Amino acid sequence: MKINVGFGRSTAQKAVNSANKHYLDWSKEHNINSIKTLADYYNVKYNDNKWYALLQGYVKAVNSCSFVYSRKDKLVVQATSFGEDIIL
Repeated sequence: MKINVGFGRSTAQKAVNSANKHYLDWSKEHNINSIKTLADYYNVKYNDNKWYALLQGYVKAVNSCSFVYSRKDKLVVQATSFGEDIIL
């Protein structure tokens, strides 16, 4: 007698498709065009700290209606809601 442990193929594929759709919706809401897929996003998140910090600052700025400007070759996110600057 065979006992199935874990998810079946159909359930796993639904989860993957749902995660990909959620990422695409999120990236469109935040106008992120440079990271096309969820796999690319995870690659940036876990392998490129500077790019991921820049992305986090950008998303925080978009969410809080803040603005981004550069100062002496550094990118600065001014979070007006919180009154703080994030220098990247």
